[in-house]
Amino acid sequence: MFQIIGDLAVFVYTRDLNCNELVIYEVIQCLIESLNAVFQNQVEKRTVMENLDYLLLIVEEMIEDGIIMELDSKKIADRIENLDSLVQGFQIAGEKVNLGAEGDTVVKLLKGAKNQLSELTSSLFQF
Repeated sequence: MFQIIGDLAVFVYTRDLNCNELVIYEVIQCLIESLNAVFQNQVEKRTVMENLDYLLLIVEEMIEDGIIMELDSKKIADRIENLDSLVQGFQIAGEKVNLGAEGDTVVKLLKGAKNQLSELTSSLFQF
């Protein structure tokens, strides 16, 4: 299934042939609403490509190991904004600071998103 927003096409697919199409539709809607919230209704292909990390974080918040974990776009957007403010606060300091437990969570989240994206791209481009 897919939905087009301006010049951006959002595709969601599943390998499960028995998957409920309404669930896939809800995933697409949550993704779009979360993108709108994070990018302040300025969702365009260029914006998403320049801020791909936010897209990965949104997907990571929604889906984990193929299981839908969250479909409330407001909660997802709030989590992304909290993570963003946490990370930006330490980048402004100009020196490396130990983020503690919250920083470990951010690092794990980013590594998980990176791994899932790698798996997805490798499965899409297998010939």
